[in-house]
Amino acid sequence: MRKLIEIALLAFALPVAGATPIVSMSVGPDETLTYPSNMPSLPDEHSTIFPPAAGSSVYHIYAATKLTGGNSGTVALESTDLQTFVPAAGYPPQVMTSSIQLRTCVGDNGGFDQNYAAAGSVVQDPTLPPGNLIMIYEAENHCPGGMSQTPYYARVGFMRSSDNGKTWPLPAPGPAGNVNRYPVLQSSDPQPAAPNATAMGNAIPSAFVDSNYLYVVYIDQPAPPAVWDGKLRIARAQLGGNGQIAFSKWNNGAFNSPGIGGVDSAILPSGGCVGTQDQASLHRVDPLDIYLVIFVCRNQGTHQAAWYFSIATSLDLQDWSVPQLVVGSQSTLSAPCPGSAQTNGQEFDGWFPSLVSPGAASGHLVQAGYAFYAKGCDTDNRTFNRRAFAISVGASPTNIDQQGLTGSWYQAKTDGQGVEVEVFQDDPAGSAYLQGAWFTFDTAVGGAQRWYTFGGAVQGGNSAGVVPIYQNVGGNFNAAPTTHATVVGHAAMAFTDCTDALLTYTFADGTGRMGTVPLTRLTPNVSCGQGGNGDFGLSGNWYDSTTSGQGFVVEVNPIAKAVFVTWYTYAAGGQGQGASGQRWYTGLASNYTVGSRSIPFALRETTGGVFNQSPPAPTTAQVGTGTLTFTSCNAATLAYSFTSGTNAGKAGNIALTRVGPTPTSCVF
Repeated sequence: MRKLIEIALLAFALPVAGATPIVSMSVGPDETLTYPSNMPSLPDEHSTIFPPAAGSSVYHIYAATKLTGGNSGTVALESTDLQTFVPAAGYPPQVMTSSIQLRTCVGDNGGFDQNYAAAGSVVQDPTLPPGNLIMIYEAENHCPGGMSQTPYYARVGFMRSSDNGKTWPLPAPGPAGNVNRYPVLQSSDPQPAAPNATAMGNAIPSAFVDSNYLYVVYIDQPAPPAVWDGKLRIARAQLGGNGQIAFSKWNNGAFNSPGIGGVDSAILPSGGCVGTQDQASLHRVDPLDIYLVIFVCRNQGTHQAAWYFSIATSLDLQDWSVPQLVVGSQSTLSAPCPGSAQTNGQEFDGWFPSLVSPGAASGHLVQAGYAFYAKGCDTDNRTFNRRAFAISVGASPTNIDQQGLTGSWYQAKTDGQGVEVEVFQDDPAGSAYLQGAWFTFDTAVGGAQRWYTFGGAVQGGNSAGVVPIYQNVGGNFNAAPTTHATVVGHAAMAFTDCTDALLTYTFADGTGRMGTVPLTRLTPNVSCGQGGNGDFGLSGNWYDSTTSGQGFVVEVNPIAKAVFVTWYTYAAGGQGQGASGQRWYTGLASNYTVGSRSIPFALRETTGGVFNQSPPAPTTAQVGTGTLTFTSCNAATLAYSFTSGTNAGKAGNIALTRVGPTPTSCVF
């Protein structure tokens, strides 16, 4: 089933050393997650996801939530697929919590985290052995003068765990905590002595470790009559040993102001986000050698909110770019929350975005992955969701709805595997449908063949789309067994021009595979962008109309006088034959007669490759012949005969039907 998604203007190029590359970012549609039902506020701050340890497939997650009927706090979860989350084995129900419930007062001991304490980030201390973790957390007092109020006075709290996050220090009374659990960032405005009308203090923290520095992004809300400027702040501390640490805030071009009581200044340049900057998380995009901050931009006037991002080449210099929209993240901002008893809340589809590239170190990204976030009311119940994201760089994208992008593409730096792509208009409103098949191998040297399909609706005027990757299992060569397709990841297909493209992929199937595949067109482009692709509308995706689970992609190229066919199917013995039993074949007809509707070609099989790697060189050999005959714009017949290989001696005819609508350019 097609799902409409919005995508960004993506392109790619290698960044110039020392320069800030042009980066774009997009996300796919919402995906619901499964998690314990006693966590109604998951997540209530940013989430931290640690990749599986060597030899394991289990991700560990720290997230802020209260438990039903309990206090605010942090839970430890685990997952093998980043879709289903369960309590982490061997961990308590909450690994840390506040001393009393939100909006409850038992006097006022001045405790900096007495009413709310929940992790913004959990990081490994690089100066200590593995398992020595640091928690940077939101610490709130809602009881000025012993009187309960909804607005908070916030500080950023700090604590350590030496047993991989199972136990953390208990709450400590007093405004300074104790040596094990204490504030590290505090506003220059002191905590009020009586109830006040607005939230105050240093709040909504998220942390990232770079070298031996711990960086924390946060907001600084001043005391009335001053008004919050809606800009992000940052502070850092140098790590080393188990002692208490002191932060320095960024203030007018340098880290020169004390973390407790110091003044600070905004880190991002003007422009981009029209509204307030909030709920930021900091990451490093390793392939591009840049840092990325993503945050929620709220525009109260238009009742809209969205994710924005900015990039920098140096956390020491804080040389951030003008914020840009994360395309696909826009949503209505409702206030108060519909149906909520809390009148001060807001509803948005995208609170606390936290980015993860499966398999990468926590806080580190490649150019694809998942954004985990909360959907719903920020003061009441919400749901834990995710979206796929894609990041790319470059300045000259080709719109995905231009003609001539349909065709065969191969991996320019990796022999023996390739991608077939079809792009066609899906509706008069300007959206398009991107569909493709990826022919590759497993990860073992000389591995078995693998094929994946990907597809979904995209916005036609942009250059790429984030769409699901599917794996089909259970098939049998040209038979009709029950097959099923499972989403195993996401792909972003970005076209730089009519000849070059980039496939960015992330698998969330427990393998941790992620990366990019640079692609080059196999045959010359056909009038790309000129309106009318010259292939009579016969290029595209076709499926076996009588046998489920196998399909074909056909490119008819009159410029090269070539027809390229790919056939993705299964072994004759089904699932048990050769790992997953998947098989794929290619066929090439050279110097065919332009206008002919019956095209003979040689069938070839490629073996011996490795998933997204070049060595060793695979082997391609002819294993039979085929004839593709078009009987209309939507119907064709494939006659085949195998003379060698795993299907030697098999012959037959397959009736084919086009996938998708008839192209307007089809001439028959």
